[in-house]
Amino acid sequence: MYMTDWMYCPFDLGKFKINHFIIAVNYSDEISERHVLNGHSSLNTAVKFLESSMTDSCKSISICHVSDRNADENLILETIKQLAGSNVKVNICHKGEVVNL
Repeated sequence: MYMTDWMYCPFDLGKFKINHFIIAVNYSDEISERHVLNGHSSLNTAVKFLESSMTDSCKSISICHVSDRNADENLILETIKQLAGSNVKVNICHKGEVVNL
């Protein structure tokens, strides 16, 4: 599942038993500037989406489009790792990086 430039997803995708998520987490709610809120996803939004859509079939979660100014990369990584559990590979994607799923 690849999802970028999204504000929210109203669907529970759990029935699809997705193996790999690649999703944008543009900002952390605690440090964002108001202008980035429209059309981008927050850490809290991503967590809610993953809680409803992630199943035991999930093998990896790759986070992309993290803002340099409006996000805490370590907070995002640790929050998603805690949610996903130890059996799921979680990483932050950086420009030009190749991620093996």
